Amino acid sequence: AGEVVRVAAVLPDRFSAALLAAMLERQPASLMAALEEAVRADLLVEDREQLRFRHDLLRETTRQSLPQSLRRAMERQSASVMLSMGAAPAEVATQLARSAEPGDREAIDALRQAAQSVGHTDASAAADLSQRALELLPADDAEQGLLVAETVGLLNRASRYQEAATHDAIVIDGR
Repeated sequence: AGEVVRVAAVLPDRFSAALLAAMLERQPASLMAALEEAVRADLLVEDREQLRFRHDLLRETTRQSLPQSLRRAMERQSASVMLSMGAAPAEVATQLARSAEPGDREAIDALRQAAQSVGHTDASAAADLSQRALELLPADDAEQGLLVAETVGLLNRASRYQEAATHDAIVIDGR
């Protein structure tokens, strides 16, 4: 159950057995004993048709026990697996924001899509996602200007004018 619990710690707060199995490159049925053991040990609980840690502190402690580079790589892998399983970019945005490395095109595109998706209801969260995509985008990328414009628009909609002005200055100065 230890391996299953450690991998579960890098997944979203609530996750499916199918996602956990995909991360472990195993069939869901092969996880039966490990999941039953984790539930009996009061580590994981069923929450509707998904699983979650019984306590957030346990999840976070388990996450932090992994070496940072491994944790980051596993979070990035989980985002790719989720996208391949049909998850919306907004569902994986937190993992991508935490785990993506500069130049990660899949993460940049998913963060931009997530920003557009949540921008209608939460402009500030959308601005954060767009800024993270901008941080990941190489400075010489052809889409730099467009992404700066998207980010400035979201920052302005979120009434974060000072941050928007900083990005505007970058475009004007060419840096």
